[in-house]
Amino acid sequence: MRKHFYWIVLTVTLGVSSVFAQLGMQRPGRGMFARDLFNYRILNFADLEDRTRSLAQVHVQLVNDVLTFVKADDGSYSAKYELEMIFYNEKNEVAGYVMQRDTVTVKQFSETNQRSNPVRKKMAFSLPPGKYQYVLKLQSSDGQVLIEDRNSVKLTDFSPASLQMSNLILADEVNCEDGSFLVNLRNAFDQQKSDFGFLFELYAPQDADSIRLQVEVRDLFGTTLFAQNQTRAAQTILGACYTLKDAIKKPGQYVVRVQAATGSRTIKSEENFAVYWGDVSSQLSSLDLAIEQLALIAKGSTIREMRAASADEREKIYETFWQKRDPNPATAENELKEEFFFRIDLANRQFAEAAVNREGWRTDRGRILIQYGQPDDIERQSAEMYSPAVEIWSYSKQHRRFIFVDRSGNGEYRLVKNE
Repeated sequence: MRKHFYWIVLTVTLGVSSVFAQLGMQRPGRGMFARDLFNYRILNFADLEDRTRSLAQVHVQLVNDVLTFVKADDGSYSAKYELEMIFYNEKNEVAGYVMQRDTVTVKQFSETNQRSNPVRKKMAFSLPPGKYQYVLKLQSSDGQVLIEDRNSVKLTDFSPASLQMSNLILADEVNCEDGSFLVNLRNAFDQQKSDFGFLFELYAPQDADSIRLQVEVRDLFGTTLFAQNQTRAAQTILGACYTLKDAIKKPGQYVVRVQAATGSRTIKSEENFAVYWGDVSSQLSSLDLAIEQLALIAKGSTIREMRAASADEREKIYETFWQKRDPNPATAENELKEEFFFRIDLANRQFAEAAVNREGWRTDRGRILIQYGQPDDIERQSAEMYSPAVEIWSYSKQHRRFIFVDRSGNGEYRLVKNE
């Protein structure tokens, strides 16, 4: 049973003209937005059981919205899926293969569109160091491919002869006592309750006595938020774990840099990450903020009524607005409201302009995403000597195109034309 979509027509304002936009549930595609519904990352460690081999951990996260659910006799809904990962060596031979099968069962139909509490899976491959092509597939039990990605990866040689380091791992949750972590798959933290953790492993050469370790975290403007220098006794494997809860206080772009050395041998690594508060619960914690966001899709008269009302009345008007537009009042969820805040969150993830501390939903691309949903097609034109970067978003059903230009060259795209 395929999911049906909820549609509603709302009045929105673009410039001086009034148009109608459809706000509804959309199936994920394979474009720039799909990674917020299906994410994965390949982490590379030493295989401690055989140092001539390299360990690839594949972390995958998916939400119910990408799956196909079938209604059972008892009224529940189930989605059977298969997660397949194949590694090919340079001779195009299968070097590693894992197939995982699982079933997601929910009690109500509304939960089939749920994007919270994502499913997480992990697969591990012990392979010789080198270059690989891989194919990752998510498919339904009947073989229908839902998501597919083909790419390449180089696995490091962690042999004991040299000083080596695993990937720098960003983590939403981390326990530095036992080394457990919940990997952050997007290099982006969107919840203020996050641990803002990062961790890695160092592998010492056999003749090393000690390792000098330098760690620092800086913001976009070069301000150091965290720094630590230490010397540690060399071991076959050295684990390093940190949390930045006390250092990260505001949204922005950051970089963590690590340098390790023993004798004359030095190894460096760095990882960029973004921080923005995109949690839906935080959006609703301020009614003034919620009304400001609602102005993206509601009539101006509705917004003026809310702003002119007393605090108690304002909240009632706001809730009534969404109640009238609940596509399925029989359920506890308001699917349309959830979709709206999902788009707010998605805009924050994709289009935040950290250099000017601008949240994604306040940008031109974020506004169009919230009003019209994910585009059917995005055409990109890279910046050249005398012309800026351009993005052209096309919506086939609405017969609309939006042209965004990055004249500043720093990722701040502005809407220059809609047609």
